[in-house]
Amino acid sequence: MNKWLSTIILLLAGFAAGYLFVTLSGGEATVAEDAEPEILYWVAPMDPDYRRDKPGQSPMGMDLVPVYAEKKAAKKAEPEILYWVAPMDPNYKRDKPGQSPMGMDLVPVYAEDKSEKAEPKILYWVAPMDPNYRRDEPGQSPMGMDLVPVYDESSSAGDTEGAIRINANVENNIGVRVASVSFEPLQQQIDTVGHVSFDQDKLWHVHPRVEGWIENLSVTAEGDKVKEGTELFSIYSPTLVNAQEEFLTALKRGGRGIIESSKRRLMALGVSTRQIKQIEKTRKASHRVSIYAKFTGYITQLKLREGQYVRPADKIMTVGNIKTVWVMTEVFERQASWLKMGLSASMSTAHAPGRKWLGKIDHIHPFLNPKTRTMRVRLHYDNADEALKPNMFVKVTIDTDSTESVISIPREALIRTGKQDRVVLSLGDGQYKSVAVLPGRESRGAIEIIKGLQQSDTVVTSAHFLLDSESSVTADFSRLTPIDYDNNDNSNTSNNGGH
Repeated sequence: MNKWLSTIILLLAGFAAGYLFVTLSGGEATVAEDAEPEILYWVAPMDPDYRRDKPGQSPMGMDLVPVYAEKKAAKKAEPEILYWVAPMDPNYKRDKPGQSPMGMDLVPVYAEDKSEKAEPKILYWVAPMDPNYRRDEPGQSPMGMDLVPVYDESSSAGDTEGAIRINANVENNIGVRVASVSFEPLQQQIDTVGHVSFDQDKLWHVHPRVEGWIENLSVTAEGDKVKEGTELFSIYSPTLVNAQEEFLTALKRGGRGIIESSKRRLMALGVSTRQIKQIEKTRKASHRVSIYAKFTGYITQLKLREGQYVRPADKIMTVGNIKTVWVMTEVFERQASWLKMGLSASMSTAHAPGRKWLGKIDHIHPFLNPKTRTMRVRLHYDNADEALKPNMFVKVTIDTDSTESVISIPREALIRTGKQDRVVLSLGDGQYKSVAVLPGRESRGAIEIIKGLQQSDTVVTSAHFLLDSESSVTADFSRLTPIDYDNNDNSNTSNNGGH
């Protein structure tokens, strides 16, 4: 009882003190700005399910702890939902949630904060594939495609002079793709075609050295294979018979000078060393003199039949060897400066898929073909297994030396107009701008840019014709710094950049 009585006395004393404070201060109580939150109930420290309406102790003898009411923070108002659109088609709009024709959940489009930048004014609507097709309101193009808006960006702060701006939806609809400018050695590669021909150093044209008649013809048709040292034909000639008789007379007389002179005359008339030794051994003249093959090869030309009368001016036979072959090809005039002797060249042919031959440039013709404006190049290849046949068509790839790093872009990014070459730069944040450039060499789908671009630039590779046509309307190309194609004193900006 004494304990409870003491507690009651203390509470009454507190109330009295508060009453006196209010009375003395004019009857107005000051409320602290950061007042303690309201106590909802009291719980045991080790058991939150043990609750009481007032202080005390838990069954384990521990003081109960208060649980306060949390302050309700003002929630930020959710932005207003204007409409719902399909994820893959922003033109599909609905007033309430649902699904798109593709079965995907519609996504909300919120009303932007009024403090944010307002959307630019729509000037007109154009067809995605034809910027000259314009309308004052949304609709469809003659090809059945939704028209896209063109905005008034003239008053947009921070826009680059001469640039256009399009929103993300339009970029997606017209399929804008970009690529970074490269700064690396240009892989100069010449792809061309050619045909296999005989190695002209391995061709042997057969002419008779004397007049006479052909006997014992060993080959009958073009394409016949002959081996080195085998007899091709024999010839009867009174001139050869007389020369043999003179040689026999010299042998009988024993004069060394006369013997050598007679032997050299026989060799000049086409008599082989083997036959001369036979005549010297048998001491008899032969009415027929045989002609032997100098090397193994194929008959490429045959204008001869047995019993035919021939003269020294007649080309009666040609023998060719294909252990090595030439490949004759042509390159364009603009690629002529890439060529030099000894460059490696790989070759493939349709009759042996997957196989490649490696050869080198053997000769570069010093002049161009006046009709085709191309330069002829001769390549040399080993053909030990004779898989390459003369007159075969082949594909040739010549790898040129490239050590200097240059600025280059994908070939499809360049817009050629005849009077001026341009690219469309992606400036970021939906801005695009057409700039004039000076292109250089081309290879493997890339083209060198000598002037007009920097290493940090990004160019448009798809839908750039549409962007260029719109940029050409808004941009004044007469204000662009013209590229001096004839000034060779300026340094190559492909190494230091600069528009």
